[in-house]
Amino acid sequence: MTIQQAKPTRIYAVEVIDGIVTTSTRLVRAPTKLQAINHVRRAAIHARVASQDDLLEMAMNGGIKVEDCRGGPEDDDDGDDDET
Repeated sequence: MTIQQAKPTRIYAVEVIDGIVTTSTRLVRAPTKLQAINHVRRAAIHARVASQDDLLEMAMNGGIKVEDCRGGPEDDDDGDDDET
């Protein structure tokens, strides 16, 4: 019988930043900094295809600009193809 050793972890202070202002800080125990960041990202960021109402309310009436993502390989790491 083998005993599995737990991976060594650290506690990371992961800051959620909006522009230049830190909006919140979360303490996350993880083996790596990237895993800590991804843990917070998965909980805090969600994407969906914008509806026509979203475009009218946010872009046209709310003044929110549409950001252009150039779509390099680093931009699509989840394999989720939701272009329907």
